[in-house]
Amino acid sequence: GTIAFRTGSTGSLNQTIVEYGGSVGGSVILASGQVQVLESTIQYSANGGIAILDASPLISATMFLTNTGGFYGGGIYNDSGSPTIQNNSFRDNTNSSYYVYGYGGGIYNGSGSPVIQNNTFGDNSAHTAGGGVYNLSGNPTIQENTFEGNSAISGGGIYSESGNLTIQNNSFEGNYAPRGGGIYNGSGNLTIQNNTFEDNSATYGGGTYNGSGSTTIQHNSYTSNGGGAIYNDSGDA
Repeated sequence: GTIAFRTGSTGSLNQTIVEYGGSVGGSVILASGQVQVLESTIQYSANGGIAILDASPLISATMFLTNTGGFYGGGIYNDSGSPTIQNNSFRDNTNSSYYVYGYGGGIYNGSGSPVIQNNTFGDNSAHTAGGGVYNLSGNPTIQENTFEGNSAISGGGIYSESGNLTIQNNSFEGNYAPRGGGIYNGSGNLTIQNNTFEDNSATYGGGTYNGSGSTTIQHNSYTSNGGGAIYNDSGDA
């Protein structure tokens, strides 16, 4: 089943356990910015944990455990809103085995501008890109998070296709992807600042892979990353 907050509605999920949801779109659908999800657990969903539809809710202190998305977003799917996603734990979320492609094991962001802050992403996976976080064309701010043990074909920790990302003060450890163990940038504009990259692995760019985009890399620490710390294909890094 599904819990849905429609446009204009108010309310909260507080200290609530939602599990084994299987409806299309997610166990919880948030289409209102006047909704909060606090200190809750979203787990074992068969079609994604939370779907945010053109809204900007607060999601805080919540655990996303072993949820399976379709193509997009095992833990959270955000289409175009600007939610605040903070102090949460994303662990063992992935995409459905029914699909060849999959994007965003932990979080999928379409064209929105979420604030993703002080979360833990552990052992999430995506069939294609963005084991922890996938960004299609939005402008997320990603700060003070821990990415550990996430995996994908491209971008084990974070994958961004395009858009403008600020990635600051995060820790990337033990993430894996053939291209971009920690971070993969396709054609976007990334600022990667004051992060630590340790023991990530890839064929190309264990720490960071830049495709054709523009990536500003400042004051980061790269230690023992397989496949090299930084790999620049044809972009500006």
